[in-house]
Amino acid sequence: MTQGGEMGKRIQGHDWTSTPMGPIEQWPQSVKTAVDIMLANPQSVLVYWGPNQLMLFNDACFPILGDKQAWALGKPFREVFIEVWKDFGPVMNDLMAGKSFYVENQALPISGRPSRPIGWFTYSYTPLRDESGTVQGIFCVATETTEKVIADQTLIESMDEGFIAFQTLYEDGRISDFLYLATNPAFQAQTGLVGVLGRTLKEVVPGVERQWIEIFGQVMSSGRGARFTQEASPLGRWFDCYAFRYGTEDSTRLGVLFRDITHARLVDLELANVSRRKDEFLAMLAHELRNPLAPIAAGASLLEMVSGDADRVKKTGAVIARQVSHMTGLVDDLLDVSRVTRGEVNLNLSAVDVHQVLFDSVEQVRPILKARRHELSLDISPQSALVHGDLKRLVQAFGNLLSNAAKYMPDGGRIAVSMVVEQETIEVSVTDTGQGMSPELLKQCFELFVQGERTSERTGGGLGIGLALVRSIVELHKGSVHAESPGVGKGSRFAVSLPRAFRQQEGNPELPTVAEQQHARERLKVLLVDDNEDAAQMLGMLVEAMGYEVVIDYSPIAALKRVDQEKPDVCLFDIGMPEMDGYELAKAIRMIPTLGHLTLVAVTGYGQPEDRTKAIQAGFDEHFAKPVNTSTLADLLAKHQRLKCVAD
Repeated sequence: MTQGGEMGKRIQGHDWTSTPMGPIEQWPQSVKTAVDIMLANPQSVLVYWGPNQLMLFNDACFPILGDKQAWALGKPFREVFIEVWKDFGPVMNDLMAGKSFYVENQALPISGRPSRPIGWFTYSYTPLRDESGTVQGIFCVATETTEKVIADQTLIESMDEGFIAFQTLYEDGRISDFLYLATNPAFQAQTGLVGVLGRTLKEVVPGVERQWIEIFGQVMSSGRGARFTQEASPLGRWFDCYAFRYGTEDSTRLGVLFRDITHARLVDLELANVSRRKDEFLAMLAHELRNPLAPIAAGASLLEMVSGDADRVKKTGAVIARQVSHMTGLVDDLLDVSRVTRGEVNLNLSAVDVHQVLFDSVEQVRPILKARRHELSLDISPQSALVHGDLKRLVQAFGNLLSNAAKYMPDGGRIAVSMVVEQETIEVSVTDTGQGMSPELLKQCFELFVQGERTSERTGGGLGIGLALVRSIVELHKGSVHAESPGVGKGSRFAVSLPRAFRQQEGNPELPTVAEQQHARERLKVLLVDDNEDAAQMLGMLVEAMGYEVVIDYSPIAALKRVDQEKPDVCLFDIGMPEMDGYELAKAIRMIPTLGHLTLVAVTGYGQPEDRTKAIQAGFDEHFAKPVNTSTLADLLAKHQRLKCVAD
């Protein structure tokens, strides 16, 4: 030990008598030999001796130890390297049990080195035995590789891909987690994570999928790299990764190169979803087309067999005509939704009263409401509800909402329509007690060709285009639509918001408002008679919205008794009513001398010229075919209001 530079002198001059090693003269020859080799070695070499691993080292260790080199001689490993003892304690125990270790480029935090608190080291540990063959110490050859690692890191940092260096952590001999040792700048951009160094994967990403730990564990156990795609749901991202053992064959470090592929993954999923919906649509279209084709084919065969039977030919022809009409409707619907969803339609814009829109929409679906015994309730604000829109398209949109509610609901269901007039918007909702929607369906119910699960209540078919058409039409009117549902079997609610119009468009009759009617000394009174309560209520609310007083009766006989008491100015009568039709009611009123001044208006589904003639002959002054044109009705009532004001 007379050689060895400064540390040779310091070892010779150190007071070893106060340590478990005792005076140098009493050291075992194996220790003396190991120390001689250490001092003569140009590499950084350390010797640890005894149960506490008292430390000796050569001059080459000064850069590694930093400030510690001044006091570390003869101190226990645990005291000198307390910052790494948690990880190295088990290793030291294994070494004292006779195992050897070699580690390459391991990152270690070393205190006492202010300019380089974390360094990378390649080192080997070999057990030292005394003369009896018992392991009494450890011989360590260490090389600091920080400069090389930093150079490699510079290359890694220049990459667009994210990079992570992990330290594998074990629990009861099994891989349990991975500690972040290093990352590159792209790491944050690819993951959105910061402040990860010194923390574990499970700490940084709580709830991370177990697959990450399993795949990383397989790479470390087998030593074979793995390319894989995996979701990190807590981060809301998908990653394309290549994981590999980082270092030597026995290294416990894991390297991961990765790219955020979330956008591409979502595009792939959406394309797959679109493809699935296309396949479902084509299957549904085939089903819908086969239904009418079957009676058409049967009818064609029947015509060949019964060509001489005029009555059967006529009936067969009628069946074929109905089915062809159905097929034509399917094709028209497909063409229409294609044009509307691509914005290739020109709206016929004018001032449209939403009361009229709802009235016409309800009339469209009334047959199915009656056939399925559904209950329809209306809660419609009487306030002026004008929008700048296309009446036909708006009726199409709300008709689709009502039709969906009526078709896909068990018989005897309930549909509620409400309208609220806000300062800037008009809010309309359609609520049903039908089959409802799952959260997944709710997210995409307005997409083209999306349908709910076919159940016994959905035997009416459909191609999954109705709600897509609704959304497109509403958005063309600068409005919005959204759907709500508590869940499957719990009904649905569709809410439409349209911007309110405050000015009448040129060339359209201005509808009288309540405020304008307040200038009249007395409001016009309108008696409305229709045995269909829903139709009567809708038309009544429309007339009320124009600012007039409305009296409704559902029985023509009761109305005849009541008309002299109410003394209305204008009467709106349906024609097809039980007990007494509208023609008979008009004739009966005309026979009462005191009611000769009444203006009688037929409101009927019979719209042929001969129907108008028949109405006038029965005593009606006007004949309006359903659905009633709002502007025409408004003009008529406004004229009579002015006459009433003059008369008063």
